[in-house]
Amino acid sequence: MTRRTSVSAYREIEANGLLSKRRLEVYECLFKDGPLTGAQVAVKIRRPNQVSETVRNRITELVKLGVAYEVKEVDCPVTHRQVILFDVTERLPKDYEKPKTKAQIIKELETRLIDSEAVILGNMTSGDYKRKYIERYKP
Repeated sequence: MTRRTSVSAYREIEANGLLSKRRLEVYECLFKDGPLTGAQVAVKIRRPNQVSETVRNRITELVKLGVAYEVKEVDCPVTHRQVILFDVTERLPKDYEKPKTKAQIIKELETRLIDSEAVILGNMTSGDYKRKYIERYKP
C-alpha cells in the first residue's frame, strides 16, 4: 500500500508547533508506524486503557484538521473488532474551530441580549447599557 505521507509536512508540523502536544503524539505514532487503528495507537503510546476516549478523540481531531484520514475498515488485532484504520496525509493542519464550551456560549448570548436590549431602549449605547445592567443585576 502506498502511503500519502510527507516528511516535509511532518517536519514543519513538529518544528512550528502546529499541533498540540497530545495531537502531535498521536500524529507522530501514525506517521512513524501507520497505518494503525486507534487501539494500536494507544498501545504504541502506552495508553491502552484510554483507547475509547483520549486517543480516539485526538484521531478525530487530526482527521478534521486534514492531517489524518480513514484508510479502510479492518479487523483490529488489539480489540478483535471491525474498526477503522487511520494514516497521516501529506498536508499541513487546516483551520479547525474547537466547539465552544457552555460558558462561552452563555457569555456570547448574554452579550447579544444586552446589545439587543440597548438597541430596543434607544438612546443608550450598548456600553452604557452594560454598565447599568451590571449595576442592577450583578451582586
